[in-house]
Amino acid sequence: MTTTDSRLSEFGAFIQTKWKIFSSDFVLSQAPTYDTWRKHLIRKRLNLGFSLALLSYFTFSVSEINNFFFNPENFHPSWLATQIVVECGLIIGLLILRTPLGQKHPASMFLLFSWLVTITPQIRETLSGVARASIIEWPLMFFSQATLIPVYWPLHLISQLGVFVYYQGTKILLNLKVELPADWMTADFLFLYLFWICLICNLSVYLYDRLARSEFNSRKALEKAYIQVKEEQERSESLLLNILPHSIAQRLKLQPSTIADSFTDAGVLFADIVGFTELSGRFDPPQLVDLLNQIFSEFDHLAELHGLEKIKTIGDAYMVVSGL
Repeated sequence: MTTTDSRLSEFGAFIQTKWKIFSSDFVLSQAPTYDTWRKHLIRKRLNLGFSLALLSYFTFSVSEINNFFFNPENFHPSWLATQIVVECGLIIGLLILRTPLGQKHPASMFLLFSWLVTITPQIRETLSGVARASIIEWPLMFFSQATLIPVYWPLHLISQLGVFVYYQGTKILLNLKVELPADWMTADFLFLYLFWICLICNLSVYLYDRLARSEFNSRKALEKAYIQVKEEQERSESLLLNILPHSIAQRLKLQPSTIADSFTDAGVLFADIVGFTELSGRFDPPQLVDLLNQIFSEFDHLAELHGLEKIKTIGDAYMVVSGL
C-alpha cells in the first residue's frame, strides 16, 4: 500500500470514528438527517432524565418517611403524597418511552417529563387554595432540561410557558391567594428571577443546537468528500489497469519507481482488423465501438484462458504478450 493509500485509509477511519461518536449509535450507511439525529438524542436523554428524576424523588420520599418515624414535626403528608404521585408518573413515563408510541413522539414525552415535575407540585398548592411559584423546582427542572437535552429550544420554551400559564391561569380563574416563596421577595423580583433563568437556559440550548447542526453538516460533508475520493481512486486504478498489466500496476502502487524486467522467453502478438479503415466508413460510431468491444472482449477471454497478458489496445490494434 502506498503512502497515499495509507493516509486515505486513516482519513476514512477517522471520519467513521468521529461520526459514530457524534451520531449516537447511528450507522453511516443510514445517512440520518440532523432532525432524525436530534429526535434520537431526545429519546435517549429522556430515558436518562426520567431515571434521574425518579431516583431523586425517591431519596426525598425516603427523607419524608424518615421524618414520619423520627421527626414528626417535620413531616409533611402533602409533600409525600405529591412525591409518590410524581414517582408513579415517572415510572409510567419510562414505560411509555419504551413503547412505539413513546419512541414516535419524543417531544410529547419531553413535555410530559417537564410538566410532571413542575406542575404536579403546583396542583398541590392549588388544592391548598394558594398560588405559590417555586424558586427551587422550576429553575432546577429548567436547568436540568437544558443540560440533559440541549436541543430544540422552542420545546424548552413551551415547557416553561406551560408552567407559567398554569400558575397565572389558576391564580386568576380560582382567585387564589398569592404567596411569594420568601418574605423578602417581591413580585417584580420573582418575575425577573424566573425570566432570566429561562432566557439563559433557552439561549444555551439554542447555541448548542446551532453548533451541533453545524458539526453534523461538517461530518456529512467530510463523509461525502471521502466517498468521492475513494471513487476517484478506484476510477484511477481502473484506468491504470487498462493501460498496464495488473502485476505492473500493483508494483507501481507499492513502489513508484522505474520498472525494467528481463524475460528470456517471451512472445508478443499484434492483432489488427483487416480493412478496418474501409469498414469504419460504413458504420456509425456507436456501431463501430460496439463491434470493437465484442471482438476485444473475445480476445480478452482467450488471453485469460491461455494465460496471456494483455498490454493495450489502440484503435483496432490489440497487443498481448506471453511468457511474463
